[in-house]
Amino acid sequence: MDAVRILHNPADVSWDYDDEADVLYVSVGKPQPALGVDIGNGVILRYDEARSAVVGLTVIGLRAKLQEEQGYQATMHSSPSLRQAAKNIQALLEHLSADHPTDSPRVLGAKAIDQVEKDPQLKSQLLRGLKAGNFAALEKMIDHPVAKFFIEGAKEILEP
Repeated sequence: MDAVRILHNPADVSWDYDDEADVLYVSVGKPQPALGVDIGNGVILRYDEARSAVVGLTVIGLRAKLQEEQGYQATMHSSPSLRQAAKNIQALLEHLSADHPTDSPRVLGAKAIDQVEKDPQLKSQLLRGLKAGNFAALEKMIDHPVAKFFIEGAKEILEP
């Protein structure tokens, strides 16, 4: 396999940010047509096949990504109630996963939401935690494959 050149001359890097579209364009050398390779999370790698070189990067939703990360970092350092809610939701998801190992993540998420709705103390704690943080931060704090399905359901029952 041929080596891919990623940054041959760092002085040739330029960038442009489209504020309205919230897109960052980074080019190595002059912007040029290239193959776009979606590498995930809103990042498109621009690749020149003829030269076997990366010629740019496009980051879609940069502002939103930065705001989400800043909110997450701030929440991690300042919200014990959100951390406790995440801990309790994680324990609930682990318990449900053990009790219902053949259920899909979506079904387990729905069962967790049902549990939250039936437990006023847990629901209240979750609401207090969300007042101090946000759903994105809560999802990142729950280390469980069902977390995103739980968050989807929680948004439906907890957001006006």
